[in-house]
Amino acid sequence: MFFTTGATPKHTREKEKGPLLPHPEGLNSLDDAVATVLALEESARSHRIRALADADASLSGALTLLQDYASAGDDFEDAEKADALLDGLGDHQGIKLHGRRSLRAFHLMVDLGVWSRYENLWLHRYKVNTSFQPPMLQAAEEIRDSHWEPEPWRKDLTRLTTFSIDDAWTSDIDDAISCQPRIDGGWDVGIHIADPSARIPDGSAIDLEARTRGTSIYLPTGTIPMLPRALSEDTLSLNLGVTRPAMSTLVHIDRDLNVVDVKVVPSMISVKHRLDYDQVDAILDGEQRSPLEMILQDLSFLASEFFHQRLNDGATDFNIPDPKIQVEIDERNQPEVSVQVLDMQSPARTLVSEIMILASSHMARFCYRNRIPVIYRSQEAPDGDLFDDEIQSFPEGLPRTFAMLRRMKSGSITTYPEPHFGLGVPMYVQATSPLRRYTDLICQRQVKAFLAEEELPYDAETILQIAAMAENTSREAGRIERETRRYWTLYYLATRQGEALDAMILDWRDDSTAFVFIEEVAFRHRCSFRHHVPIGENVRVIIERADPRSDQLRLREA
Repeated sequence: MFFTTGATPKHTREKEKGPLLPHPEGLNSLDDAVATVLALEESARSHRIRALADADASLSGALTLLQDYASAGDDFEDAEKADALLDGLGDHQGIKLHGRRSLRAFHLMVDLGVWSRYENLWLHRYKVNTSFQPPMLQAAEEIRDSHWEPEPWRKDLTRLTTFSIDDAWTSDIDDAISCQPRIDGGWDVGIHIADPSARIPDGSAIDLEARTRGTSIYLPTGTIPMLPRALSEDTLSLNLGVTRPAMSTLVHIDRDLNVVDVKVVPSMISVKHRLDYDQVDAILDGEQRSPLEMILQDLSFLASEFFHQRLNDGATDFNIPDPKIQVEIDERNQPEVSVQVLDMQSPARTLVSEIMILASSHMARFCYRNRIPVIYRSQEAPDGDLFDDEIQSFPEGLPRTFAMLRRMKSGSITTYPEPHFGLGVPMYVQATSPLRRYTDLICQRQVKAFLAEEELPYDAETILQIAAMAENTSREAGRIERETRRYWTLYYLATRQGEALDAMILDWRDDSTAFVFIEEVAFRHRCSFRHHVPIGENVRVIIERADPRSDQLRLREA
């Protein structure tokens, strides 16, 4: 199937059987089609090649093979066949191919007008559906336009002062917080999570589409949502000043910071304040006077205490700056890339992360105690002591953090609770992002059915099947996000070619090559040095060459 965008549904990802090379007439057809299209003005090429491919199955198959080669790279399983096609094109008079091996296929798609110069090949590689089909959009609009009547057993919490804290650019808001001081010196903390299950029935078309997608994908160029935007950013999002269905975890904390009681209830809430991390950091850094400011101060205090409690219980502390990369296309169809390095342990981010960990770990206990089948997240302890002499030999900060990270094991999913080493909790579920992760929606449905004394929608076997599929899509989405950020980081560094940037020595690979952390883009890479520099020292490195399409970056000591 000849495709021109990364919009192929995942359920069509199995490779079609049959020959991948076109028949002999098809080879001539490919040569002639490419030559004909390349002779046109650039603006007319895309329409013409699509029309030719629609009319000739052999041509369509050949172009699809070349697109698969371009997106999979040189290790493509049918690279030999694709190279033969490209070699034949290269021998054709008037057709000039650029680059080597799979890059030839990529540049050909750009020349034909099928792809942009900045095409995200990772979306093509994993056949990500980047848009919703019209029937799905219509179903979402019908939900949005329909009246929602709260169930009689849903608790009305709209009187609470609830607030959301997200990045300023966040549009799918799936969590909010409330906090009320108690007369006895403790606190009542509420973690309120959007409840899409209130409007999306299990097994409906939108639900099955969300299950297939598994997760939203967050890219510098924009978000590919798990649910249509009419739902994830409007009807189901915890937007300011509107009543929304939620699942609330209500935690009673006494003055000695003990969790005295936890209740989980289906609820409806109305967010009173929408805040971003910078606003909350500014509030916490100033003098708190208003009731909301004092609530935020209390929550920051609780979060700090919970964080240190987790460290005492064995949690690991990885404070690595995170780059927020945003790409805007200007009027000349050129990308403008901006990079902002975020402090992931700022007071505001610590507040939110700790409160969400508190909710997720207690939700796991609730599910385990009531024998509700859900998907648990766990992480084994590393082999050996994470704080042995070798680790301690690295300077504190980023060098030691990266050394520790190399020892850590990958997380896993199970249907039985096991400890999460990195978080320092005995059991953990992901239940705070049901607009973004399907496994969170599954957990939410299970808990809500239990509370309503209804039959659970999923048994343990079904949970396991969904977990396996979700883990696969989550892994793919994670790689797409990482590799796309890497591409745009290299693009940004290419604009700084020849410049010297601040960096830190993380570790030595050999006598002349060290791994450095480029501070401006929070990026780790190799760099050549003439002289040995101690680990942890700040240095200046020069961008000698950066090529995002070939994934190359060459640094040297300034």
